Amino acid sequence: MPMKRSLLLPYFVLLIFATIQLALVSRMVAFLHIQKTQVKTYQALGSDSPLGFKIHVLPEKLSLNQGHTTNGAAGYGLVLSIALLAFTFSFRDDRDHTKKLLTMTILLALLSFFILSAFIYVFAVTYLTSNNRINTIYAQSIDGAPYPIDSWTPETWYKALLLLPLTNVDLTGAYQEMAVWRWWIIPYLIVSMLAFGWTAIVWLNERSFKQPKSNLAVSMYTCVISLS
Repeated sequence: MPMKRSLLLPYFVLLIFATIQLALVSRMVAFLHIQKTQVKTYQALGSDSPLGFKIHVLPEKLSLNQGHTTNGAAGYGLVLSIALLAFTFSFRDDRDHTKKLLTMTILLALLSFFILSAFIYVFAVTYLTSNNRINTIYAQSIDGAPYPIDSWTPETWYKALLLLPLTNVDLTGAYQEMAVWRWWIIPYLIVSMLAFGWTAIVWLNERSFKQPKSNLAVSMYTCVISLS
C-alpha cells in the first residue's frame, strides 16, 4: 500500500516545526541566562535624578513554567517525529503494519494533547500578566534589586521594560522572539493534529485492507467444516 509511505511528508513537516519551536524557546533561555549572569542590571533614565536608576534584568517573581512546558512539548515532538520517520522508512507495502500504525496514532494523539495543554497554559499565563507595569518610583528605590511586585513571564516582563527609558540597550528583538515562540505553538499544534489525522486514516485504511482477508479465511474454514 503506497499510502503508508505518504506519512513521510507530515512527519518531516512535524520535525521541522518541532525543531523551530525548540530552537525559539532555547534562544529565550540562553538570552535570560546571559542577562542574569553577565548583564545583571539595565540603566534607565529617571525623572528625579540625571543619572537615572538601575533595574534588575529579571523580576523576583518570574514564571518559567510556560517555557518548560513548551520546551517539553517541542522535545517530545522532535524525538517522536524522528522515530516515526524511521518506522515509516522501514515499512514494506506487502506487509501488515496495523499494530505499529495504531501505536503511532496513539503517540501522535498524546503529542497533540501535550501541545494543546501547553498552548492553553502559555496563553492563559501571558494574558493574566499582560497588563502588568513597572512602578518606576518603586524601582528607583530598590536600586537594582529584583523587582518584587507582581508575577511575570519573560515576555510580559520585557514588554514592560520596553516602556521604560532604558539607555544603551535595545530589547526589542528579544521581546519579539519571546512573542514569536508563543505564537508558534499554534502552527505547531495544527501540524501535529494533521500528522495525527493522516496517520489515523492510514491505520484505518490498513485495517480495512486486512479485514476482508480475515473474513475470507473464516468463510473458507466454515465451508470446510460444513462439508466435512
